[in-house]
Amino acid sequence: IRGGLGAQLGLMPMDTDGDQWKGCAAVWGGALTEVCWRQFSDPANFGSAFEGIRALRGKDPNLVAATGFGSFAESKRFAKGLPRDLEQRAARGDDGLRVYCEKFAHFFNREFLPRRMFEVMNAENQPQYVGFRKAAESLYQNYRAEVLCGKGEVSLIEYAYAGDDGFFTQLNVGNVIRYFSWLGVLKE
Repeated sequence: IRGGLGAQLGLMPMDTDGDQWKGCAAVWGGALTEVCWRQFSDPANFGSAFEGIRALRGKDPNLVAATGFGSFAESKRFAKGLPRDLEQRAARGDDGLRVYCEKFAHFFNREFLPRRMFEVMNAENQPQYVGFRKAAESLYQNYRAEVLCGKGEVSLIEYAYAGDDGFFTQLNVGNVIRYFSWLGVLKE
């Protein structure tokens, strides 16, 4: 992902780790099906470990096209060297890695990421998000004064759902993107 998309994930790879292949498998290179991908890419499953996705439990033959992709020999063949070699292959646009970059990038499109970011944090359902609404509202007042010249919706919730039917069910993704861009969290 770092080599192909320039995105750093939470764990830094050790460039010369000789055992990195143990965590590699060519799952999207023909082993898992598009039926399986639809389950992974469903917004309702975003952020879930694969074990937490109900449709992936059991032995549905429509999910797997080929087996054997998790063997040591297959993992070594897929990784083809050290982590830095894998990263360099991705940076060069290696066709064997392109599908992984494309599937990862799916979650960063304009309609998906800003919506999920705002809705998940605003819901404050997890301890790490408690306080988001209050902090985001305080920052919105600065945004409203600086960017909207004091003429925008009175609250962040009203701004985020501007044009909605009044029940706050239809997120205005464009407004959320502009707000998050002003914060420096997203690029417009």
